Amino acid sequence: MMKKRNIFIISGVMALYLSATSISAAADLDENMQVLAKNISVLQSSTDKQELISALEKMSNAVEDSMKSHPEKLPSDDKKGIEEYENELKKLKNEITLAKEKVASGQLSELRDSVSRMNDIRVEGHKKFR
Repeated sequence: MMKKRNIFIISGVMALYLSATSISAAADLDENMQVLAKNISVLQSSTDKQELISALEKMSNAVEDSMKSHPEKLPSDDKKGIEEYENELKKLKNEITLAKEKVASGQLSELRDSVSRMNDIRVEGHKKFR
């Protein structure tokens, strides 16, 4: 009887832990998406080179962090879906890298195209995985 109760308690604790981990991952992912949205706004409104570089760095970090977890909508055994999700993030990461190069070389007038592509990638990703 005591063994069954201990197993039941341990099972309950494990279930709570796993659900909290899932909620935490979803919260982290949501936070990262907010960082992306906020900094896309910075890219659209600023002409200050340092501010633009900082926004792009924050976006890059958010994308890297997002690669560590997957949306709740994607089951962990959906290899194709996970690969597609990661590919969307890689496209975004590549566009951020290109934008950083443009800003670093002073090509601020070309940044608008990059920002537009970043936003398109982000919106498309939301449609697929939200």
